[in-house]
Amino acid sequence: MARLGYLGSFDTSPCSDLVVSVPQTAIVSTDSAKRSGSFESTMDVTSARDECDAVLNEVERAVITDREFLETVLVGFLADGHVLLEDVPGTGKTLTARSVATALGLSFQRVQFTPDLLPSDVLGTHVFNEKSREFEFQPGPIFANVVLADEINRAPPKT
Repeated sequence: MARLGYLGSFDTSPCSDLVVSVPQTAIVSTDSAKRSGSFESTMDVTSARDECDAVLNEVERAVITDREFLETVLVGFLADGHVLLEDVPGTGKTLTARSVATALGLSFQRVQFTPDLLPSDVLGTHVFNEKSREFEFQPGPIFANVVLADEINRAPPKT
């Protein structure tokens, strides 16, 4: 059975407080696709609707919001782009992004955008491993399937 995952995003506002970005990686997969390294799938409309309903029902268990909002977010994921959300603090934007990622079986990371954010805060850095006496790359949040860029141009700098 095919598993429906992320394929994109959707703009809901020209100015955003929160950006959810997912790399263009097909998460829709079957066991044979995993084994062969290629993907070919057919999913009829009824199966796709059932999979989307299952995802929405799972997210609704964690997030208290209207279903139309969650459908818009899911359409954004399926449209292969970015989901932009703008609202006042405390309305569940981060919880929504984390819950959608969890329901789709994707990794999730959050980046708080402060004025002094460094590239290594997003990309990762090399760290010296004393045991092996070598540098090892520690990936940053950008390597997750779902990346949340939160509090853009709003948070105070790190101290």
